[in-house]
This record gives sequence, C-alpha cells and structure tokens, in this order.
Amino acid sequence: MTAWRMVNRVEISRIFRSSNGDTIIMIVTFMATLFLPLEFAVLAGMLVSFAQYLVQSATPRVWPVVPDDNFRYFLPEEERSACPQLGMIAIEGSLYFGAVHHVENAIRLNSRQHPDQYLLLLRLHLVDKCDVSGIHMLEAVVKRYRDRNGDVYVVGARPQVVDMMEASGFIEYIGRENLLSRENAVSHLFHNILEKNICRYHCNVRVFAECQPMIKSSDISDSTTGIELKQHQVDYCSAEELQRVIGTESGQALIFDVREKDEYKRIHIPGASNLPITYLMKGIEGVAKESSVYLVCRSGRRSLRAADMMKTLGYKNVKVLGGGMLGWEAVGYKIVFRTEGSI
Repeated sequence: MTAWRMVNRVEISRIFRSSNGDTIIMIVTFMATLFLPLEFAVLAGMLVSFAQYLVQSATPRVWPVVPDDNFRYFLPEEERSACPQLGMIAIEGSLYFGAVHHVENAIRLNSRQHPDQYLLLLRLHLVDKCDVSGIHMLEAVVKRYRDRNGDVYVVGARPQVVDMMEASGFIEYIGRENLLSRENAVSHLFHNILEKNICRYHCNVRVFAECQPMIKSSDISDSTTGIELKQHQVDYCSAEELQRVIGTESGQALIFDVREKDEYKRIHIPGASNLPITYLMKGIEGVAKESSVYLVCRSGRRSLRAADMMKTLGYKNVKVLGGGMLGWEAVGYKIVFRTEGSI
C-alpha cells in the first residue's frame, strides 16, 4: 500500500506524453528495479540516459530555414518556397568528431534538393562548441561551394566558436567578410551578393523582405517585347550536341547567351556571345532568318522565351540548350569564368 501511494501517476503520464527518450529511461529503470538490486537498477537508468545523450549529441539538428510571412523570424523550410540562389541552414548542437558526419550529410542533402543554390548561409547561433573536426567539416563545405563558383557565409556564431575559428585559421580561410551579423545578414547578401538578374528572370517567388518591391519578369506582360508571342514547338539540344557544334561548326552556328551582362561575365560557354533577352529584338536585326542559332541561359527558362520570340519573327533553326549552364557544368565541359580582379 505504501509503495502504491509513492507512485506519481500524474508525472508518469506527463513523461509519456512529452518525451520518448525519457519514457524509455523510465521503463528501463522500472524494469531493472523488479529484477536487479536497487543500486544496479539506478545504474542501469543512468547508463541508458548517458547513451541517449551520446546519440543526441552525435546527431545535431540540421534544418533549412526561410523567413516567415512577416520577415521577422526563420521557420523550417518544409513546404515553403526557397530562394533559388541562397540556401539557409540552421544547426543546433555541437560540431565535434562524432557529429560532423551527420551535419555534412544533411548539408549535402539540402544541396541535392536545391541544385541551383550556389550560396549557403549557415546559422550557427545554436552551436555551443566546435572542435578541429568541426572546422575540417566547415572547410570541406566551403570548398565544395566555391568549386561551384559559389560561397558560404556564417552568421550568429557564438564567441567560443569564433575563437576556435580564429585559432584554427578558418576565418582566414573563409574570409572575415563572410562572417555576418544576425541583424543584416540577409540584407547584405541580397544587396551585395545575389544576382539581381536571376531574381528578375529566373525566380517567381519573393522569399525575403528585400524581394518584395522587385519587378520580376512574371510581372511584365508580353506587350513589353513589342510583339505578340505565340506558342511554338521549340527544339532542344543536349550539352553533347552543342559541344560538337562548337568543335565542328565554329563561325557558322550562332550561340547566344541571353542572360544579363554580369551573369555572362561571371561564367559562360566558350564561343557564346552575350545577347540579353531584354535586347534580343534589336540584337538579331542583322541575323539571317535561316541561320542556325543556339540559345543559352542559366537553366533554360529564359532561352525558351527567347526561342519563342525568334520563332514568332520567322527564325526556323533555333535550338535551346537543355538544362542551360547548369546542365553544361554538370557534364563537365569547358567554361569561361571571371577570375578575381578581372573586370
């Protein structure tokens, strides 16, 4: 009777409702008291609790985030729209030897889910500790993005984590300018780093507060082109076909990169001429209607629109590079890109 009165049924019910891990610890401890001496039962509960801590610390929470509708807080991305250029990932936990593999895999998964994103913002305000293995993982992430002509930025790192970054040389590696403050991180990246032409022509969503006043191509009617667009059957070419054209028809086929000038300067296909879609009508005035024309953009979207415009004007031999520059880079063909210090 005394033992029964000592059972706190309200607290047991609360544990069942609130935590699976604590529920397992409670059940193991209870079963151990039935079959083992009391001191061993308590020890069994401690060991299970310690094992649970190790599992949790070895698998920090890693999740992509986007601003909420009022642009005040960050929420899990889940079904919300994400920026096609900038990925944002929050990490909660410690970056140490036993956890970095899990964190790096989560970042790789997000990269596969958003292959267009060439910039990454790591929110580290919930990371309390970082060891040398954590630094090596961060360096590997930075290298992977920079190999794709992108970059990584860090925001909200705690003082002890910044001290580790400083001592290990990571800050020198990533660049002090890539450590951003929480107050203006997104604003800095939007106004100074993101490609505005991708925002205008490639993206139909407005993820950030800074996106709201921007005029996008989806907001502009076809009347601004000066012609009435019609739906035409558009032919596509693969990266392999365009590579053969570059090698065998040099000087005969015309390759037009319809992205904006700064996008073209940053990276383009050898032999392609820059002819932004906004100037397409004027730029093709001297092009013969029977010419073989290949159109290139970042992903194929703007090229498709440009091809429709040209076919409306009577150009017959127009092809769009399937997958755009993204597909060309994925195959590994030669590209021309702007180096540091070039204009």
